[in-house]
Amino acid sequence: MRTALKTIVAATTAVVVLALVAAFAGFPSFGNPFASKTEVRDHAALLQSLEEIAELRAATGEYQVVIDIEESTRFVPGFLKGERTTFLAQGSVDALVDLGELDDDSVIVAEDGSVTVLLPPARLAPPVVDHEASGVLNRNRGVLDRMGGVFSGEPTSDKGLYLEAERRLAEAAAESDLLATGEANAAATVEQLLRDAGIERVRVLFAAPDAVT
Repeated sequence: MRTALKTIVAATTAVVVLALVAAFAGFPSFGNPFASKTEVRDHAALLQSLEEIAELRAATGEYQVVIDIEESTRFVPGFLKGERTTFLAQGSVDALVDLGELDDDSVIVAEDGSVTVLLPPARLAPPVVDHEASGVLNRNRGVLDRMGGVFSGEPTSDKGLYLEAERRLAEAAAESDLLATGEANAAATVEQLLRDAGIERVRVLFAAPDAVT
């Protein structure tokens, strides 16, 4: 054991002495033989950091729509049979970017150290109707409908109105710039995340909707 230890110490001393002699004698320098070396071999850690965010809520749109629904019976006057309801619907829709869909091909590290991230396109989440802010503004019912409601003992159900409200809010969100805003915010978030990790040159692109299955 002592012999092996002496051998290691002697070898280390010899390397240090040779390095010092070379430095003072003007021989070509081979650098510090004990200098540490760091190599970045892949971007797995970077990809995992992005995936940890999972589903990114990149933007939220608040919408308000007025729904006017009229039910009538053919050949029967409205004051006898029929119903017209005006409903105010207010709710929100989120634009989401699912970072959990990223794979090894989604993060490209160039030789110059720049990083390109290919994100899935933003999508709209199902609308959320604000029940406290939504409600019937006006409801007119024919005489027969009012009498039927009294004798049935069941209050008028607004379930159909809320379902229609969800559909109309989804349409309003799709016609707005919510998706574009969501993608812009998602790109800014990913860029900032990578810059905080020490990557100065970052480019974020979005895949075409047809490319995502």
